Parts: sequence; structure tokens; C-alpha cells
Amino acid sequence: LAGAMGLGLLDTSLFTGKFLRDDLAAMTYQALGMDMKGGGTYLLASLIESGAVDAEAARPTTEKIEAYRALQASGAAAAQGLDADIDANMSIGLVLKASDASVNMDEQAAVSVKGSIQAILDQDFQMAMDMTVSMKADGVTEEEKGQYWLKDGVMYVRSGEEAYQMPMNMGMDWEDFKTLLEQSAGKVSPAMLPFVDSIAVQTSGENTVCTLKLNDAFASVVDGLTASVLDVMSVESDIQADLDISMEGSTISYTMDKDGALKSARADLTLKVEMTASDSEESMTAVLTADMDMDMTIKATGKDVKITFPDFSGFESLYGGTGGVEAA
Repeated sequence: LAGAMGLGLLDTSLFTGKFLRDDLAAMTYQALGMDMKGGGTYLLASLIESGAVDAEAARPTTEKIEAYRALQASGAAAAQGLDADIDANMSIGLVLKASDASVNMDEQAAVSVKGSIQAILDQDFQMAMDMTVSMKADGVTEEEKGQYWLKDGVMYVRSGEEAYQMPMNMGMDWEDFKTLLEQSAGKVSPAMLPFVDSIAVQTSGENTVCTLKLNDAFASVVDGLTASVLDVMSVESDIQADLDISMEGSTISYTMDKDGALKSARADLTLKVEMTASDSEESMTAVLTADMDMDMTIKATGKDVKITFPDFSGFESLYGGTGGVEAA
């Protein structure tokens, strides 16, 4: 198990309950795209070279694996450091209905996020982020601008007239956030290959655009993880809950320059979550829909990413008083 995790063949967060034949098939599929010991080629290519696998029959899988490997290579520098502009827009809908008509809600909202992020990822996690979030609902638009820094295990926040600091481990799982940044910047592991339905590669001038179409297997993983929680809830209470998650039609595109370096990324994600909860007397249904498109323009990667921190000495500690770190 430890060996499989070390090679990137297994991510325990993607498996729930018993290890099934489908899980083994997914790991086998991932292994086909991994380097042979000593490098030089990957497993499927080696099997083709040895005559164990027919090259023509394997062509669709080979093309997919090679496009995926090129994408992994393009994101190598971005996995060390990332300086990018982000522009994201999301439309969200929430419908709630109760069997006794006590609740009947249909809400819509539009959210946009614009800003920039700098992150150093290959050592102690450091970050600078400047974001403006706008939300429009019921004809009212609200906007909030925030600046965030992460340095030496301390999170610093400036929002409006407020400036405060807190330990890195408060309020957010930063390891998960770091992983999300790495994946957004093209650091994709073999463990994600089974969740990709297809990869289309196109040439645009001197650039190459690689578009990944996600299948519903990823949604099924989220569905399975959530179902485990719901099962526990059902045991501990009289409430029975059912959940269905779909990400049909979701794509992620990466643009690489003529040297194979990552220039930009775009995600077009469609999420639909349907949940029904009931007890012996009544039930409630909730349907959440979200359509998001996000563009990331990469300005620098790797060792070229430099973060200039402000003077944190006036940032108030959530534990009381001031005393931030000195400016870098």
C-alpha cells in the first residue's frame, strides 16, 4: 500500500469502504502510463515494444496517456511555484422543498472572483493572494476585496479597514488548498487518469491546447465519500438521506507554449447535487446546481516566482495584540 501511494498509483482519499475490482482496474489503468524502472519509457509503450500488446488496438489509450504525460511535464515548474491571474464566474441555484410545504425556496445567485495569486509550493508553503469577490442575488450586488498572505506558518488577512493574523492551521486545510493550486497549474498525478474520459489535443499557432473531459467517475467518488457520512447519520438518527452528484460535461483545458511550458488553464465545470432527507413523517428535497468557468493566466512558474511581503507589524493577532513578522 505504501509503495503504491509513493508511486502515485493510489490516493486513499479516492477510495471508500472495501477495495473493489473497479479500484484494482483503475490502478492497473494508471500503471499503464507510469515510467518503467530506470525511465526511458512507460509501461504500455514497453508492452507494445515487446509485442505483448498490439500497437493499433492500444492506439486510443496510448494517445491519451502520451497527452496526459505531456501535460504532467508542462506543469512540473508550476508545481514548484506559481504566479497567475484568476478570473472566475459562477452561477448557483438552490431549490428546497418540504413535503408539508413548510419550505418552498428557489434562489439564484451569480458570483465572480477576480484577482491574482502567487505561491511557492516546493518548500515551506508561502503565498500572496489579492481577490475581489462579487455576488449578485435578488437584484442586489455585494462586493468584497481581500488580501491574504501566508508566511512562516502564519496567515495574514487585510479586508477593508481590518488587518489581522492567525496561525496557519486555523479555519482552513491549507494542504488541500496547496494540492488544489498544484492541480490547477497542471500538476496532475497518474491517480487522476481514470477520471478523464478523453483528452483532445489541438494546435493554436505556436501553442498546444490540451482539453480534458472529465467523466462521472470523479463525481461518483465524491458521492461515495458523502454517502459514507450519510450512512453514519442514518445510524445515529431516524433520518434517511440519499445523495446524487453529477459533473457531466465538465472540462479542464491547458495551453502550453512551443517549449511545452504551461501558459494558461481554463476550467468549465458543471455540478448538480440532489439530496433527499426523510424521517417517518416528512421529507425534504434539495437541488443545488453550479456552473463555473475559471481562467488562469500564468505569468511565472518555478524559481521565477518571487513574493514581496508587506510589513505585518500592525496586523492584530486573533489572540490579542499585534506583532507580525518583519517584511521580507
